[in-house]
Amino acid sequence: MAGNIIPAIATTNAVVSGLIVLQALQLLREAYGAIKTVMIQYKQTNPLSSATLPPPNPSCGVCRDTFAEVLCDPSKTTLRDVVQGILGEDEREVSVFEDNRILADPDWDENLERTLESLNITRGKFLNIVDEDGDLETISISIGVLP
Repeated sequence: MAGNIIPAIATTNAVVSGLIVLQALQLLREAYGAIKTVMIQYKQTNPLSSATLPPPNPSCGVCRDTFAEVLCDPSKTTLRDVVQGILGEDEREVSVFEDNRILADPDWDENLERTLESLNITRGKFLNIVDEDGDLETISISIGVLP
């Protein structure tokens, strides 16, 4: 019985990998309507079943992100400039993240006066502005350098 474990794991991994590749091909073809959730079942008559993905939920925190690109000089632009440039005069309580690093929140705003360069935010980095109340969508900002 112990001799069957390794082939069973290898076979299962191969089947799952193949299904992932088939769905990835749909993504590459931009055929988003053809992407399906595929389930492997322990039924000899119907080992695979599938369901189409539902459309994005507009109230979902992950599905509703907004993206923007900001072209600036990181050595002169402060974090406050970027936040105010995106939010305008709206005085909301927001948190600002770069990946998993928190740069500012309503209780800690010392970094708002620092330049992007001093915070090690350069071309190609992403900032996320998150509304503390959850009323606004999360805004993901790509930092680019002026030509």
